[in-house]
Amino acid sequence: MSTEYLRLVHRNARPSPLAALPHPDGRMVRIARIGGWLAHGWQAACAQPLLWLSVMLLCADIATFAQLAPLLSPLALLLVPYAVGILIAAQHRAQSGRAATFSEIKSIVLARRDALLVVAFAMLAYWAIAYVFAIGMRDILQSIAASNDVRAFAHAPHGMTGIAPGVLALIIALAASGFAPALVVLHDASPLEAMAASLKAAALNWRIALVCVLAFVCAAALLPAMSAMLRALVATPLVTALPLLAIYGSYRDIFVERR
Repeated sequence: MSTEYLRLVHRNARPSPLAALPHPDGRMVRIARIGGWLAHGWQAACAQPLLWLSVMLLCADIATFAQLAPLLSPLALLLVPYAVGILIAAQHRAQSGRAATFSEIKSIVLARRDALLVVAFAMLAYWAIAYVFAIGMRDILQSIAASNDVRAFAHAPHGMTGIAPGVLALIIALAASGFAPALVVLHDASPLEAMAASLKAAALNWRIALVCVLAFVCAAALLPAMSAMLRALVATPLVTALPLLAIYGSYRDIFVERR
């Protein structure tokens, strides 16, 4: 995917009904701010419960679909930047003191649909790399479990170092796509600019990023061990809701507000 194509997508986008914010640089914030981000998201969800419930159910369905049909889950991932863009636009309107209507949110997101699609495909590419290496990690862990000997790590194909590129791809996917929808929708950033700024912000706040990645990996490891009912009714909605609740507060803290 060439940088010239990314610029073309941005240049040909229709004008957004939302006035673009200045393109920001991310800053470092304290890890203790995570609680405030979740509280801010909860307040926004209470203010527009139907919108938030719809988007959270959509994301929970995407996560469930990914578990039931792993080979088709990449198609569902293409919807994630749009879901995040919807919530970001809604919260930005609410922040100014007026709740956005569905038609307003729709027009804001549609004006940036091509750029969001590019972000989705870039995220999908990194996830595909991570998935390939995840298969290798599964084989390594199965080999260790069968031998019942931790020293089997050294004898597994290529050792555990073989999964390092997959872990790196997963981290890059999460970091580059985390704030990209917000920067595309609210700052009129090109896909390349948005992903680069998101990646830079994650690097600046590496402690917070590390907590998020570890939480994601732990959730992914624990979900298959749960019963289907517990996974569908409690775990999956919770795992999908927490990042959505925190995304706008973290975006404002890192890219907009200056203390």
